[in-house]
Amino acid sequence: MYFNKTMLRSLQVAILSVLFFLSFPLSAAELTLKTGEKLLGELVKLEGENVIWLSPGLGKITLPKRKIASLTTHTLLKINGHDKPCALYSIQWDKTFYSCEDKSSNQLKLSALELMMPYEDYYQGAYSFKGKLAINGEYASGNTEEDTWAVDSYAEVRRGDYRHTLGAKFEYKTKQDDASENKLDTRYRLDWFFSERWFAYSQLTWEMDDSKKLDSRFNLGTGIGYQFWDNDHTALALQTGINYVKEDRETADSMLDAERHLWRLATDFRHKLPLSGEFFHRSQLLWPYDGGEDWEFEAVTGINFPLGYGVFSGVQLDYEYDNIPSDETEKEDTRLKVGIGYEW
Repeated sequence: MYFNKTMLRSLQVAILSVLFFLSFPLSAAELTLKTGEKLLGELVKLEGENVIWLSPGLGKITLPKRKIASLTTHTLLKINGHDKPCALYSIQWDKTFYSCEDKSSNQLKLSALELMMPYEDYYQGAYSFKGKLAINGEYASGNTEEDTWAVDSYAEVRRGDYRHTLGAKFEYKTKQDDASENKLDTRYRLDWFFSERWFAYSQLTWEMDDSKKLDSRFNLGTGIGYQFWDNDHTALALQTGINYVKEDRETADSMLDAERHLWRLATDFRHKLPLSGEFFHRSQLLWPYDGGEDWEFEAVTGINFPLGYGVFSGVQLDYEYDNIPSDETEKEDTRLKVGIGYEW
């Protein structure tokens, strides 16, 4: 009989599963909610804030991690940061105990796990996709006094330890003198979760902004990040790295072409609110390597509330500070956004 590589690998995983669990009592996988309700079935995937569970009676259901009291399964798993199959001993009230084929044993908070799925599914190429589309109305003060309509889109594809993120934002601005200005921002980012808390990233962005006399801005960056904590109510991550920036700006006399190398420090914070709302704050500081004064700071602060069926509403404040702006623009720029969106 002829075996291809996929069949051989599947057979290897099956044999490992048998050998790994000979010492375990045989029983179906079980999930217990904090309400006391027990669900038999099998784990489909844990990703981000949710657990997808396959129940014989209910089918495939999605549950927030914060509602899970315990979980047991005898299926070999792929866990972020580990290339080899892992065995889950148990999940008990946010404590996850597991051991991997690379001889490592670990204890980690359930809320800190980004990915946990059957190893066979991972090997066969399983991936996930989600996205968001939002429409915002804005009022801005600083460089301009204006009303703005904005369309913001976001898509994420994830396979194993790698996450690809694509984003695009377009703004149409109408000022008091009936003049119009536009802004376009596109970005791509790749994250690699090489351990439970550490990740590496690379990102590429391109933007143009009429209000800042910015014809083109190309930004290429790379670095690492660390998740300090991540639980049911709050999370904090820190990122640092290096950025290469190339800009074409319009000045009073001509076009200015500039290149800079910057150090990047960024934070990402969130906190749960009553009625399923969420407060979030993201900030970024770009500082020149040569210690010069041409530094930038930006922050995004807001609140989102789910409306049901994937629809959400939110209020967001964007703040930017450019210590050495181009001609005829101010250092500070503030934008208040109120909008509605849909995510899947």
